[in-house]
Amino acid sequence: MSRITSFSLLFGCTLFVFCSWAQNNAAVVGTVTDQSGAVQPRASITATDSASGRQYTGITDERGSYRIVDIQPGTYRVEVAQSGFTTGVANIELLVGQTVTLPFALNVASLQQAVSVAEEAPLVNTETQDIGGNINRRQMDGLPLLGRNWLDLSMLVKGVTANDVSGNRPGVQRDDQFQLNLDGQQITQDLSTSSGFGQMRISRDAIAEYQLVNSQFDISQGRSLGTQVQAVTRSGTNDLHGTFYGNFRRDALNAADFVARKILPYSDTQLGGTFGGPIIKNKLQYFGAYEHENEPNTVFVSPQAYQVAGQQAVGLTFPNTNTQYSVLARGDYEPSSSDHISVRGTFWNFTNPFTNLTATSYPAAAQAAHRYADSVVGNWSHVFTANLVLKVNAGWFKYFFKYTFAAGIAATPRYIFPGLTIGPGFNYPENFYQRHPQVTPELSWHHLQHDIKVGADFLMRQDGGYWPLNARGSVSFATLPPDAATRFPLSAWNNAAAWNFTGLAPSITTVTQSFYQNPNIYTPRPTYGVWVGDTWHALKNLTLTLGVRWDADLGQYNPPNIHATSVTVTNGFDPANLQVGYLPNVRVTDDWAPRFGLSYAAPGHWVFRAGIGMFYSVNETQLALGPETGNAQTALSSTFVNNGQPGFLTNWTNGFTAQQYLSGAAPLPPQAYTTYARDMDDPRVLQATGGFQKQIGNSWSFDSDFVFFKGTHLAWSRDINSFYDPASGYPLNPNPPAGVVNPTGASNIRPNPNFQGITYFESNLISEYMAVASSITKRFSRRWQGGITDTIMIKNDDEGSGGLPTQGFSEIANINNYYCPRCSWGRSPSFQRNTFRFNGVYQAPWGLNFSGVIYLGSGTYWDDSFVAPAGKYALQAGQFGDNLLVYSPTAAPGSVAVTIPANVRSRFNGSVQILYSNQLPRDALKGLPLYKTDVRLAKDFRLRERFVLTTVAEGFNLFNHPNYGSYQTVVNLPNFGSPVQNTSISYVPREFQFAFHVAF
Repeated sequence: MSRITSFSLLFGCTLFVFCSWAQNNAAVVGTVTDQSGAVQPRASITATDSASGRQYTGITDERGSYRIVDIQPGTYRVEVAQSGFTTGVANIELLVGQTVTLPFALNVASLQQAVSVAEEAPLVNTETQDIGGNINRRQMDGLPLLGRNWLDLSMLVKGVTANDVSGNRPGVQRDDQFQLNLDGQQITQDLSTSSGFGQMRISRDAIAEYQLVNSQFDISQGRSLGTQVQAVTRSGTNDLHGTFYGNFRRDALNAADFVARKILPYSDTQLGGTFGGPIIKNKLQYFGAYEHENEPNTVFVSPQAYQVAGQQAVGLTFPNTNTQYSVLARGDYEPSSSDHISVRGTFWNFTNPFTNLTATSYPAAAQAAHRYADSVVGNWSHVFTANLVLKVNAGWFKYFFKYTFAAGIAATPRYIFPGLTIGPGFNYPENFYQRHPQVTPELSWHHLQHDIKVGADFLMRQDGGYWPLNARGSVSFATLPPDAATRFPLSAWNNAAAWNFTGLAPSITTVTQSFYQNPNIYTPRPTYGVWVGDTWHALKNLTLTLGVRWDADLGQYNPPNIHATSVTVTNGFDPANLQVGYLPNVRVTDDWAPRFGLSYAAPGHWVFRAGIGMFYSVNETQLALGPETGNAQTALSSTFVNNGQPGFLTNWTNGFTAQQYLSGAAPLPPQAYTTYARDMDDPRVLQATGGFQKQIGNSWSFDSDFVFFKGTHLAWSRDINSFYDPASGYPLNPNPPAGVVNPTGASNIRPNPNFQGITYFESNLISEYMAVASSITKRFSRRWQGGITDTIMIKNDDEGSGGLPTQGFSEIANINNYYCPRCSWGRSPSFQRNTFRFNGVYQAPWGLNFSGVIYLGSGTYWDDSFVAPAGKYALQAGQFGDNLLVYSPTAAPGSVAVTIPANVRSRFNGSVQILYSNQLPRDALKGLPLYKTDVRLAKDFRLRERFVLTTVAEGFNLFNHPNYGSYQTVVNLPNFGSPVQNTSISYVPREFQFAFHVAF
């Protein structure tokens, strides 16, 4: 172990007892003076939760300053008492992660009146430089929300430019781009961020509020390249309260699907309730919530190979029923004014017997899915003195998923044609778990002008599962037969005996199949975090934020039970005899993240702020699974090249069984192999921001910030065991058509003939992002509140897909030529020039409540591609790369290959005619703009003294504007640029939801 690692671990163990406050709670700071401005030391401050009676106390120092930290969000009455003066009083609402500056000027006691200060906290933030926003309790309770997934409201936060929150991700593309924290506990699923397993669901009625920070988040938070979500659950109060509710959607009220052009069968029923109250008033309260959802849905499947240009989409509809439920229980105990204890547990369960179909899937890809997650966390905070607070957070989190064949689907091989895949997924059946206990002790210390915090966290993460990858075999074909629609009719999607492969054997290039002694895998990932920070009030109006954080995940590149191997490759591009064998015990311990920020409070309620810092993430567990399953040790991953012999399609192993290969009784073909580069590193982003915030009157504020991200060490993979062709700059086809001679003159098709493809993970891609994010906020007053956010994207470029390229197993980042990643530098598909959101809540007389949300997006971009006869293995002269090159083995270079349809040309960033041997412009297809208006009308009826019935009617996409989230992106297939179905809530036709809510 290196001295740096040893020191870091020792430092982390020391901080196990002394650490900083969690950002899921709030703080109140300020000064106490008399009317003349003289400071008042030793004044006592008490903040009392109006609902639970919970109290937090503090005392002013010799400068008259006070600071109360680790306050649970809510509505508080703050009182200041000082001998000889009247009591100062303020009523404020504290939001998640908020630090409120609340000064008091006390009158002398002879005036016989209490001091009245501002009823609301200032809207400007003089303490931090983070960029993001809060979703407060009125928004959580009152805004229209299709499906009631509270994370969908993330799109209302400035800087979030996604048009949908798919996979339960808060406006980001992948699970490793954010961290989801609930009551201070990290509960993010990142087993496989590219597969869309998503995050656990928690009832909207169980979440009180949350904060989303997408730039310059606090030093005590890590393992994210950009976004942190800090959510807090509801807690019990001093009054007995409960709710029972139901939400209903039916297809009878829906408009026709924009792609299928008909109303698809659909219904959704969500029933639930909450219950909470006191056990000991002001001391001990409890809260519980339960919700069940049954959602019969319909997916419209229309594979590209079955479409005819200019005609309505051809496809099938399938039922797709989601069933899920969630449970939450919480208790809060305050044994003294110095101690606060809370315990919370959650459980979520999801099933769908027929899912995983996209709009372009062949139906045999359907799977039966089961996912669940549970978590338990306990929080204890202790106030030693007014300036010293300790908090300890300890918990357990588990996420599990299981995928297998949907009913009626046979366990056949997977048949891969250019543009069409027949058969079930190559990874079925599989099940995985992610589980980790977590301990996070934290300490804050206020001393003079400094608010110092040090902290640490430890996750003893353990990931594993059953993963017989490619156990049935994947058959790759060079061409898609022109009669594919009749050979594999959609009507026979679940009848493999009706699939006709006659005459297709010569088109087979390879068959990949793996053989396992034991497909169960286990990857421990002990994860550490240590930080120290200081909020320094250098001048009266100038606050500096300084800190450094260190993180280490010691298992992500170090799967167990794999020995070092010596494998060399000389491919004509990389250094000769490059060592690419597996190297165990690869641990990244250099993730040091310094951060600096400043805030200047100018006269007139102006705040100017800037920040710069480094932010690290960790790659998903699936990146470790590649070497663990493809190393020729624990599993054999074989590629059988078509030998041209009769019967190859059904007998590619020449009659040998898996056991014969595993025992060595059968001659093993060259292995496919997966490994890491020796300098593998963690992804990181350098963030730099600058902007201002201005409070206008008591209820309005405006802010705007410039944001710059520079991503480096982003992961990707390439087949390093392929020859480089200096004439074209591309790699050569390792499985060329018969009669093609290696242009380099090498006698081998592979540089290292002992192996087939060697998937080689590297971490050297980059990305850049620039934007101006602005917002206008109207806090609740005069019966209404509202907000506007607008993000103007200046730049979003990368060398692969989506700003942060795909990091999953055996997936390249859509790089056209992986011997020249810099040649693929360009605009990311997630680029959207302008993103605008509006939300408002109005409480009218007579128990009426109106609210609405408007979503506008100028349109994102989409990967475009050309499906050549041999797919990605079809570059001219036998080279291969991505499918941006327009190629045909028979067409003359320079002749017209594709003419872009007239109705797409205005959205295609390239020539109307694409010529053979030319390259497509990357991400050239622009999606249509998004416009959606959602509204909500609610009416309260008082049934009895304590019982209130609320009836709710909500309309989504009220004006039925056609919104699309997916397109056909292959330029030489029919209906290029045409929308295909996307069932995300952002793209649905007009729907209505009705609900009732009974509260007491």
